[in-house]
Amino acid sequence: MKKLQKILTKVLGLTLVVVIAATIGIGCQAAAAETTAAAAETTAAAAETTAAAAETTAAAETLTIGRVMMEYGHPYQQADMTHFAAYGDEIGVETIVLDGKSSPDVISNAVDDLISRGVDGIIFQPVDEGSSNNVLQACLDAGIPAITFFQRPNTVKAPHVRINETQTSFEMGALAAQKMGEFFPGEPIKIGCVEMATIEYVVVNRTDAFIEGVQSVAPEAEVLARLDGAGLRDQAFEAGQDLLQSHPEVNLVFGSNADDCLGALAAFELAGRGKAVDTVPVTEMFISIDGSEGEALKMIDPTSALKITMALTPLPNAKVLMDTILSIVNGEMGMTDDVIVDVPDLILNYYDMGIEELQDFITGQYLSEVDLKTEFEKLSK
Repeated sequence: MKKLQKILTKVLGLTLVVVIAATIGIGCQAAAAETTAAAAETTAAAAETTAAAAETTAAAETLTIGRVMMEYGHPYQQADMTHFAAYGDEIGVETIVLDGKSSPDVISNAVDDLISRGVDGIIFQPVDEGSSNNVLQACLDAGIPAITFFQRPNTVKAPHVRINETQTSFEMGALAAQKMGEFFPGEPIKIGCVEMATIEYVVVNRTDAFIEGVQSVAPEAEVLARLDGAGLRDQAFEAGQDLLQSHPEVNLVFGSNADDCLGALAAFELAGRGKAVDTVPVTEMFISIDGSEGEALKMIDPTSALKITMALTPLPNAKVLMDTILSIVNGEMGMTDDVIVDVPDLILNYYDMGIEELQDFITGQYLSEVDLKTEFEKLSK
């Protein structure tokens, strides 16, 4: 850029010499005017060249980060990728976000696509350890920094961003058992689970941990069934129907994400179950994970049996993911550093919180435009 400015200075200097010589030697005002106009055009052209060079330099410095979501259809994933793209815009980083469709093959192909595009960094969310090792290794072989989210590869090392769901799921299980003791004193706890059965991370860190939490307070609690809802509303609805038909005595239902819980709850509601009176469950409690808008609407409903969820926080998670990959791109962290970066989650217990607090959460985290007070007034009529 400095070299270009020096050249332009010389050009402008020579132009001024020509102008002076023409004015003194010939005394022709018209010629001087023409020369002055030419000098102005040269100056304008130089300015345009300088601006173009600046734009080229800025473009060359813009980073592009690619991200493969596990599944576009999940409420959490939708909020996370929206916050992620917005944060990229805020800090001047281009983002490419692709759908992994909850498939190891689709996720692998999507990462290959990002590698072929020559992005500066890659974030992906695996659904199993085995395939994630190969995907991560492909990134490292291509010289592209990469990090994983949720599920961590078990052999190939790279920085990993983790939600500490195991501890919180356990704590939520213990809370559920305490509430069951209040609402159904003396009754044995009969647990039914609708989960993402093919994703080991979810099975271990959510469902298993929740059950252990329940049994830490109520050791006699029995697991009646663990059915696959696949984290999808329609399949979870069918699983809920199966659960109710095969085990009508169930009194504590756990969904491993929002759609697993809401789908199963819809099946129970269709059969006249899943109800509450003034927030107190009649025949069973429902427990969910995510903290989405759909769950919040059930939580504020005094006739619904869903009042507790383990809420993930897509806003800070998206920012931590971006900051972590950029720290590798910028050389502040190694591509193969064996590092775990923790991000938060929390329990939303509607029995102990106000509607305003729940509103703040779904608005800030899930970008919800629903007015919970208005919805509550509708329910109260």
